Amino acid sequence: MSMLEDLDLVQQIRAGDESVFYQLVERYQIGIYNLAFRMLDDSFAAEDAAQEVFIKAYSRLSSFDSQYSFKSWLYAIASNHCVDIIRKRRFLFLSLDEPLSAEPAISDPALHPEEQVLRNEQSQQIQKLLHTLPENDRVMIVLLYWLDCSYDEIAKITQTSISAVKSRLHRARATLAQQMQAQPSASKRIPKISPTTPATLAKG
Repeated sequence: MSMLEDLDLVQQIRAGDESVFYQLVERYQIGIYNLAFRMLDDSFAAEDAAQEVFIKAYSRLSSFDSQYSFKSWLYAIASNHCVDIIRKRRFLFLSLDEPLSAEPAISDPALHPEEQVLRNEQSQQIQKLLHTLPENDRVMIVLLYWLDCSYDEIAKITQTSISAVKSRLHRARATLAQQMQAQPSASKRIPKISPTTPATLAKG
């Protein structure tokens, strides 16, 4: 989906055709849900958060600067919203380490049941490792590996510099690598993340 297509829809909405907003929802709902799930570790909370993100985006369309990417703007709203939820949980003394619920996004009917069990196990292990990271580092890891954002996009979403993004990702990968090495069962199944090498995918 090109940025121009997003901007065309935004312009139509601003011109009074509010019915086309659902097209933006359909385009980004999976990505927003996955970000929220990885951040919040709860499928029901992720669904609620995703809905709230789109409500916020709709109400703030008048402040959106069309010179920039709608995708980055939307993910910025989502990441900030999830960080706010996490901080409220801490304020209310709620645990972030509750048992992991099933993740609908990883279910694949084409997989053999044993393969699906293994994938679920891998997802649970990775999810636990993610929650050892500070929430801001967690956002960057999710944006890079799960949502395939470039360094430039991550910098815009998190409102920081590209050099800061690379530095924080390097630190986060080093932390995850140490955690993986401490879990023999996970290291056999999950690709290792080197604390000294760049991201496995080339990012612009």
